[in-house]
Amino acid sequence: MAGEVTLVVVCTFVLMYYVQTADIADCTQSEALLNCSFYGFREIPNITHLTVPALDMSNNKISSVTLLDFRDAVKDILTSLNLSHNQISTINNSAFLKLKHLEILDLSNNLLQGEDLNTKVFDELGQLKVLKLERNPLKFVRRKTFDFMNLQALQHLDLSHCDIQTLEVSAISLPQLVYLDLSWNRLQSFNPDALKMMSDLETLDLSHNDITEIRSLLYLPELKTLILDNNGLRTVELRDTVSKYVEKLRVISLRNNEIRTLGQDDLPWDLETLDQIDLTNNPIQCDCKLKWIISNENIVGKNFTIQCMYPEEVRGANLLQLSDDKLICGSPNVEIMLAIGSSVVAVAIVIVILFCIIALRRRRIWIKKSKDGGGDYTAMYTRDDEDANHRVSISDERLVMRDSGRKSDG
Repeated sequence: MAGEVTLVVVCTFVLMYYVQTADIADCTQSEALLNCSFYGFREIPNITHLTVPALDMSNNKISSVTLLDFRDAVKDILTSLNLSHNQISTINNSAFLKLKHLEILDLSNNLLQGEDLNTKVFDELGQLKVLKLERNPLKFVRRKTFDFMNLQALQHLDLSHCDIQTLEVSAISLPQLVYLDLSWNRLQSFNPDALKMMSDLETLDLSHNDITEIRSLLYLPELKTLILDNNGLRTVELRDTVSKYVEKLRVISLRNNEIRTLGQDDLPWDLETLDQIDLTNNPIQCDCKLKWIISNENIVGKNFTIQCMYPEEVRGANLLQLSDDKLICGSPNVEIMLAIGSSVVAVAIVIVILFCIIALRRRRIWIKKSKDGGGDYTAMYTRDDEDANHRVSISDERLVMRDSGRKSDG
């Protein structure tokens, strides 16, 4: 009996797991949204009637997306589709083909990987303006995944928190794109060739990656905000490339990096459009080598924050608020002590070298004498009238021998 009860429970659980019990009629509707979130859907239902422009299918158990063949009345009115927080790992090619009026598509917080996406997935979404893919384990974006031939109107693309390590050449080619978020990934370098035809891009967020240096940007004539926070950046040489290709830049954020000093050719200090540079929380050494910054007339009145980390006396201060006398490169006493210390060390090194040379020469002489017959010997014969014993002393550089125990015959 107990076994039969257990079997019934197991079968019931399996049926509940595999059979979709949710119904579109259970969803709630407001003036602008049909809310089917948290209803346990395992696939997108075939909606036959829709009177609102937005459909929320988030927080369900959907694992794949096939062709969404809604009725014409639905396709013509639907402009926003939310599929976030599901278990989607597969999207068939042309799955959204018939949603020609769709403007917002949210696929964030799913299980999509780089090989699951290609240019066919977003076929004919010519009206799409916002595409959210954050928090999918993409790892890479292949060539022409986001291409202007299909996504002609896309303005906002979110690829943050996707564990992206590689952007292939021409991975993103979107002339109408205004905002691109690539933050919280694992990019080790910025490859300008990965982004093509970005003539309208205004904001590029590359924060929270593993980029250690950045030396160039592509042609971004409308770029206004460049975010490079939390990257471990040590080298930033953007002056020339910004002057050539990014002429409307207003904000450069370089917070929480490893920048220690700043050269006159590192950043576009004299760019007229530039309003803000933020270098908070970098190990910047504010000494006499940075006096050129506070004397630069192009910086006066700008919202530039160059936070000092060293020396201790100015830690936390904004370089632009310090006077010349605060920017020093060591006191005279310190310099004298360093000079004396260097001299003592130099003399000690010379003495050690001379000692080694002398010791080496003496050793060579000793070895040569040994090879020539054992060296020079001196023999002395002495006789003591009061003692019948005779003494013979033979000596060289190594040995002195005395024989005082033998008697002489004559």
